[in-house]
Amino acid sequence: MKVLVPVEQYQGDSSILSLHFGKAGHYVILEIDNGNVRIVEVIENPKVRGIRPGELASELDIDAVIVPGGIGMKALEILRGRGVKIFSTSCRDLRCLMEELRKGELKPYTETPCPGEHSSR
Repeated sequence: MKVLVPVEQYQGDSSILSLHFGKAGHYVILEIDNGNVRIVEVIENPKVRGIRPGELASELDIDAVIVPGGIGMKALEILRGRGVKIFSTSCRDLRCLMEELRKGELKPYTETPCPGEHSSR
């Protein structure tokens, strides 16, 4: 399984997870195979090129997105429309999340989506 994770800035497994999907500096693609978790790709947030993060994520060969905080309604609709599952985590860094994934502790995203534009954190 391949999952996409928003991080503030990529710094290896010590990267801090972004609290909002669309405001992440980078996205990390992790591959999970038989309890092994590895980083396979790092992507800069495409909004600097005029592409919405939800649109880019929906075009990638990923199975799921994991968010530690919020995700906007539009991104949620695009991703779910393409069959991408959304999960949440209480981890604050990539190392913690990778350990959570090794243990198979994914939790479905059940929060209310963010309504739209707001100030950054």
